[in-house]
Amino acid sequence: MTDVRIERDVTAALRKTATALNIPRAVRKLTTAWGAESVQVLKRSAAEQQRSGQGRKTGNLARNIGLELRAAGEVLSIVVGTGVGNTKSVVYARIQDEGGTIRKKDKRLTIPLGQTKGRISDYSDGFFVRSIAGNLLYCQRVGKAGKLKPLFVLKDEVRLPPTFWFSGPMRRRVEYLEQIMAPDYIYMQAEAMTQAQAQSGGSEG
Repeated sequence: MTDVRIERDVTAALRKTATALNIPRAVRKLTTAWGAESVQVLKRSAAEQQRSGQGRKTGNLARNIGLELRAAGEVLSIVVGTGVGNTKSVVYARIQDEGGTIRKKDKRLTIPLGQTKGRISDYSDGFFVRSIAGNLLYCQRVGKAGKLKPLFVLKDEVRLPPTFWFSGPMRRRVEYLEQIMAPDYIYMQAEAMTQAQAQSGGSEG
């Protein structure tokens, strides 16, 4: 009886199997990097609003934009925004982006003027004045001449224009996410992981 011997090199098949197993890891790596980059983009956007004078409180906003990964089975969710992860929630984040009207609750809204910082209580030597236009101002006298300097204006409501500090950059970031989540791109990243593992002789971290 004649022996039949069949030899096949299955290296390529094993490499494809390893690449397929790396696909979930590639997705996680890509989306995590996307989320971290998105946080930095949003921080710069919020800071730019403050520099331009369109968002006086966006310094606090820029400090409280975070990233959180949430996994449920095979579903991976990425949450980017304020109050996410270890950051604090910023109540005016949405209205700064979309615009809208803020109305007083029990007291009038206190709006800082010019380079004024802090609150009225920080300026104990100030006093209220009614302007010619009918606005209620909180002022103080400065200099030897005692020139009147308005610090705050008090209003019943304030209309904030939209800045799109969040929705503008995120629209572009989502478009980019759709590109890197294309099947061919994900497979390419998984394949790169497989090659790195083969070169290192083990699994990539």
